[in-house]
Amino acid sequence: MSERPKEDVIDRVRRLLAKTEENGCTRAEAESAFRMASRIMAEHNIAMAEVEARDGRPDDISWLEDDVIDTGRWSLEMNLAYGIVREFFFVEGFFVRRTAWAGEPARGRGEARRGQTPRKVLRFFGTATNVEAARFTFTALIDAFDRLFAEHRRASGCAASERRLFVSGVAQGFAEKMRDERRAMEIERDLAAGRASGSTAIVLASVQERTVRAYKEAHPDMKKSRTTFAAPRRSQSSLDAGYAAGRSLSLNRALGGGSAKGNAKELPDR
Repeated sequence: MSERPKEDVIDRVRRLLAKTEENGCTRAEAESAFRMASRIMAEHNIAMAEVEARDGRPDDISWLEDDVIDTGRWSLEMNLAYGIVREFFFVEGFFVRRTAWAGEPARGRGEARRGQTPRKVLRFFGTATNVEAARFTFTALIDAFDRLFAEHRRASGCAASERRLFVSGVAQGFAEKMRDERRAMEIERDLAAGRASGSTAIVLASVQERTVRAYKEAHPDMKKSRTTFAAPRRSQSSLDAGYAAGRSLSLNRALGGGSAKGNAKELPDR
């Protein structure tokens, strides 16, 4: 029995990835479709660039930028989460300024009118699939930081001032876990395809380079901003506990979408 042509498999993956909440699926259906698409891609050694290419040309990639969260003040937790999604999901983040009536979501652009308040909104730039995965992971990490520290504080009786050190540990542990998993995936894919060791890593680096290049072309006048946070000086035990929690943390990715524009300002480059 002959194998299905690769293009047929890629079309099937595209149809699965199109099953999103935005397109009328439930969250459970979207997550199930995403898992199945990931499994098929691994089985057939298909790169995301091939899935997102048009007319079979890997260099013809469709780029997307979309809202992530109304940030308010940029926090340490947001900075840590952004560093992780930028590294592993190949997205570039930037801010847009919008206005909104009190209690309403930010929308539109321009100066605030009387009764309106200015808002700062985080947006991600990348391929559609990467933006969706990065947006979910970013918000899931913010929620996880809160939940894990609350659990740690109940168990240890530590002070609220230990939060920043604990959260930093969670981010370090989770990032290291992701790096370990990516290295294992790279080795597995190289072996399955009979390629030289490191070939998949080179492909991933190429995806990241293309994303940065496309982002700079889309926003040539983007201004950089720098945000620094004072190093927390508390007990090593909170950092170690956070690191262990991060190594054990698992996030189930979901899919979604949306779009808008505004006056942009680039996030800190990590």
